[in-house]
Amino acid sequence: MSLPPPKKLLRLIPVAMVMGIIFYLSHQPGHSFDLPRVVNLDKLLHTMVYTCLGLAAGYALPPEFRRRHPSGVMVGLVLFCLCYGLSDEFHQSFIPGREPSVGDLLADTLGGCIAVASLRLHEFCRPRPAAAGDGKTGLSGR
Repeated sequence: MSLPPPKKLLRLIPVAMVMGIIFYLSHQPGHSFDLPRVVNLDKLLHTMVYTCLGLAAGYALPPEFRRRHPSGVMVGLVLFCLCYGLSDEFHQSFIPGREPSVGDLLADTLGGCIAVASLRLHEFCRPRPAAAGDGKTGLSGR
């Protein structure tokens, strides 16, 4: 069953919001952040935000498409996070006090991988409806 067009578009709102937040934060001059001095805290934050981006992008895809093309969705989501991370690092190269970082890009890509793993785990653990007439439910068939 396919969602009506307006509902399909509503599923894009979380992706647009996360992308907007990333863009906004990337546009801030380097001296405007006062983060605690914790080793690699910026990499952890990149990973967390890009995990949210990957989850939002996964949610935006129609559920039936995700079920039919799990491998393509996994690769696509990681590539989406990688490409947006590349554009983010390029954007930062024009902002005073900011510079592109391969480490940040790796953290962004790791966030995409965590999102994919989370979505796959969710799909795996979700109860499945019983096949017609077999009286069983869930993954275990009980």
